Amino acid sequence: MRSVLAYLASAIAAAGFVGVFVAVGLCLSMSGADVTEVQMLAPAFMVFFVVAFAVGLGHSFLLGIPCAFVLRRWDRFRLVPMMIAGFLASFLPDAALRLWGFFATHPAEMLASAKSDGFIAWGAAFAVMCVYGMLGALAAAVFYRVFRWIVRSNDAGLPPRRVRGRRATPEDLSPSQ
Repeated sequence: MRSVLAYLASAIAAAGFVGVFVAVGLCLSMSGADVTEVQMLAPAFMVFFVVAFAVGLGHSFLLGIPCAFVLRRWDRFRLVPMMIAGFLASFLPDAALRLWGFFATHPAEMLASAKSDGFIAWGAAFAVMCVYGMLGALAAAVFYRVFRWIVRSNDAGLPPRRVRGRRATPEDLSPSQ
């Protein structure tokens, strides 16, 4: 039961992180990074946050929880593998959807911005997709930290510790006399 709670709370925390991150970024880009217009941006922030939170929560449930479950089963539930899985879980669906009709449907401003940094068209697409991948990696780090905070002991479903390349037995974990 504690493990299920940890999965749910971790997914909500990761979606909340994504929601705040995206909402702040969109509000700053909307105002031209002028923070004196904060009262004007508050309604827009709430709309951006709710939409980004909903998308992030769906993404966490559909891709994040299964990735974490598989990593736990493979005894690889650690920060770096979780961040790699988060990057791929954000990058690959975006790449599949974006490259399907990239040149016809991609916003011209994003493409122009990426091209102004010296990228060719495919390089610009890759750079834009990497932004989403990095956001997924950061959300996976939040997921991992919240999960580890909730589930602290091996009794609660975490994979057992490893000792000298094999799974630890109760004798290995007991304090030596």
